[in-house]
Amino acid sequence: ELLDAAGYGFTAAEILWEQDGSTVFIRDIKARPQELFAFGAPGLPQTGPLQFSPVARSPMLDGRSLPQHKFLVYSFHPRHGNRRGRPLLRRVFWASWFKRQDLKFWLKFIEKGTGSIVVRYPQGATDQDKQRALEAAEAINAETAVAIPENFQIVSELLQAARAGDTNIFLALADQLCNNEIARVILGQTLTQRGSEDGRGSRALGEVHQDVRFDKVAADARDLMAVINDQLLRWLFLFNFGPDVAVPRWSIQLDPPEDLRQRIEIDERLARLGVPLPITHLQRVYSIPAVTPGETAISTERPATSDQ
Repeated sequence: ELLDAAGYGFTAAEILWEQDGSTVFIRDIKARPQELFAFGAPGLPQTGPLQFSPVARSPMLDGRSLPQHKFLVYSFHPRHGNRRGRPLLRRVFWASWFKRQDLKFWLKFIEKGTGSIVVRYPQGATDQDKQRALEAAEAINAETAVAIPENFQIVSELLQAARAGDTNIFLALADQLCNNEIARVILGQTLTQRGSEDGRGSRALGEVHQDVRFDKVAADARDLMAVINDQLLRWLFLFNFGPDVAVPRWSIQLDPPEDLRQRIEIDERLARLGVPLPITHLQRVYSIPAVTPGETAISTERPATSDQ
């Protein structure tokens, strides 16, 4: 849940500490709602320590600051020290809003079918007759069988002229414009998520987009490592071993997966050139377990044949 900071700007998670004798350990980590916290007074720069927001404050909480080592805080790409971060969902608000409005009008268009239903009422009709004519038109549009007064006249020609146009404009706005814009903001590219965009797609371009997506994932992983190492692990070792002990670093493997086929070709060429390749190296690269005593290993050597 710490990675929700990318979408919402920042996340705060409460650390539930426990102590067993002289050992301090972490029982659990609970993510808390973002609305409960702030980093300064309303209207002022949000650059201070974590505190309860005015929405969450009560007479019992006023004037009380949060414990220093109680909450993990992950701010996503803060600018000018603003610890609320820069949420990605803020950048896709308009694309999402236009998409929702587009879908609303698209559904209305589909609901109306080929045109609009018109029921004429006599000139000088009362308001009650007008309302009954409107209800009859709605019934004709929605029901399979309707009954209307004899003096009501149904216009057989549907109002198609007012609805002329290409219905694909709804799809183009929602899918090609809005969805692609959201994908660009979140993933940095579109090909790995949505395939060819506007017919312009190739393997080379797809590989470039894949690299961009990996860069985004790697950046999020580095931010998460910084939060865990600089806050959680540092506090844990501070409580247990004091400030003079080196803190280990937790890391996420960021290297992209290696192409084993290409690696095999390289190793084969090195072997043909006479370069010695240690067995332990091959076992590590190709994840081959070592043969234990008593196991039968597959051998590629050809059995010796006797001369006739």
